[in-house]
Amino acid sequence: MFFKRQRIGIVAATMLVLLTVSGWASANHSGEEGAQKVLYINSYHQGYSWSDDIEKGFIEALHQSGLNVELSQEYLDSQRFPNADGFLHIRQLFDKKYKDYHPDLVFTSDNNAFHFALDNRDTFFPDTPIVFVGYNNFKPSIIEGVGDVTGLNEAIELVPTIRLGLDVFPDTTRLAFLVSSQNKSDSAHREKVISDLVPYFSKQENLPITLLDNVTVEQATNQMNNLESTTLLFVFGRITDKGPDRNLSPAESTEMLAHGIEQPIFGAWSFQLGKGIVGGDLLTGTTQGKVGGEMAVKILTGTPVSDIPIKMRTPHQVTFDAKVMSQVNIDKTKIPADAVIINEEVSIWVEYFWPIVAVICLVIGEGFLVLKLFVTKRQKEKAVLELEETNDTLEEKVLERTKSLRQAKKELEVLTETDALTEIHNRRFFEKQLNIELSRAYRHQSPLSLIIIDIDYFKKFNDTYGHVAGDECLKRVASIIETQCRRMADVAARYGGEEFVILLPDTDSEGAVIVSEQLQQDIARAQIFHENSEVDIFLTLSLGVITYQNADELISGEKLLSLADEHLYTAKKQGRNCYVSGVYPEPLNEDIDSIHGARG
Repeated sequence: MFFKRQRIGIVAATMLVLLTVSGWASANHSGEEGAQKVLYINSYHQGYSWSDDIEKGFIEALHQSGLNVELSQEYLDSQRFPNADGFLHIRQLFDKKYKDYHPDLVFTSDNNAFHFALDNRDTFFPDTPIVFVGYNNFKPSIIEGVGDVTGLNEAIELVPTIRLGLDVFPDTTRLAFLVSSQNKSDSAHREKVISDLVPYFSKQENLPITLLDNVTVEQATNQMNNLESTTLLFVFGRITDKGPDRNLSPAESTEMLAHGIEQPIFGAWSFQLGKGIVGGDLLTGTTQGKVGGEMAVKILTGTPVSDIPIKMRTPHQVTFDAKVMSQVNIDKTKIPADAVIINEEVSIWVEYFWPIVAVICLVIGEGFLVLKLFVTKRQKEKAVLELEETNDTLEEKVLERTKSLRQAKKELEVLTETDALTEIHNRRFFEKQLNIELSRAYRHQSPLSLIIIDIDYFKKFNDTYGHVAGDECLKRVASIIETQCRRMADVAARYGGEEFVILLPDTDSEGAVIVSEQLQQDIARAQIFHENSEVDIFLTLSLGVITYQNADELISGEKLLSLADEHLYTAKKQGRNCYVSGVYPEPLNEDIDSIHGARG
């Protein structure tokens, strides 16, 4: 099994990058003429690993863009010292520092900074674009009526981490969840665990559940010590103990908790790594900062904020801590192949990799000099032989050239039958296959089904999010449609614009209906945001389905397409987000409910 490993060389390269980025950030605080001004408002404090990682990713994205940026940073310090005075002292500081300072863009990390920016936007930076990251469980209603705002939603996916734990520890007999309500984010995670996860896993996995709800480290330790050693603990909150004169950070809370508990502990955030957790499907601050930084670069280079949709899916990374893995005896074969493993022991070969490579290169270089003298002599002898073999090799070259031309022709044929945007079959290939399959179905009296698909209100999608987003949408829909083709003979193709088709040989009407329903379910699960659709807030499809079977005559492909298109028209007329199916040559019975599909 292949695992991503930390290496001495990689660490050195990372330090060099950080020094470069740090130097870039310092240089761009100079306020040199012509620099674009960016104000970064951080909810927390310097030294807090989560927001430090966001900051690192954001600065890296600015650095890679090559833009001349003057970066100003402010810290609300709301993790250690919660918002007791409504950030009055911060507003007073802003009034002194930024009264006559007009940034070109405001970047915020986590909830408190975003709300501070929105609440004080008209006072300190009116009409200035805002990019946010790290906002827990963002909802579009939060910025209803507010313009020039985009960013990245932070939504932890707890179920994948729990599934990961059960996969790694298949002999688990109990699940324990630590939750708290010390702030809004903790409370939201607590509510999700209590209302969704506890009922689901107790029923689906038939496992007893222990809830550590707003407990101290002593209470948590005592409860866990009384549970089976085959219990898994998932830390989705923090202990209620206090630090000296301030709240404990989630990382400090996890570290204190891990000292007294012997059962495996899983987490949901990258800042818990190195603090005692085995691992998990983790949110990473660096990735969020980089994605937000790339959004900021687009805005600073002229892209309208309205063309940069808010990203609702948060990137995750399956990560494990090798030191903790050895303590709990994890079978490495059960670790996903794409997992990142930190703190692995480095072998002597890895530690001295570059010096060994240098010695090997030196020996090879000296050997090469000796070899070159020998090769030079042999080349003179070979030149004489090559003259004699010219006639023989000429014929071989002609054959090779002919083979290359045939291969090029074959590749060209593939290109002419593939849609350039979606990389699935195009209309030309589909129409050719349609006529072939129609003839085969007629000869063998076997059923042939055709589904024609149209994206509902796609023009409004393009008008709302732009053609670049529209192209990405088409590619994503095409990928989902292509997954419905499970047999070699099945064909998915882009027919034109936002229309797609699926050809299903040896498939009767019932089978075609199953494929249609599965397609609509997969599109619904994809949750492609379409705020201006008149059907749903997510993208939907309308489908026309026709099945050619038991026919006494061979009809043309144009005829079958026309029948499917009539059903598609009926589906649109009935309100979209549904499919209408029929059979040829049997007439479509209007009394039969052939219109299906849930409407959002």
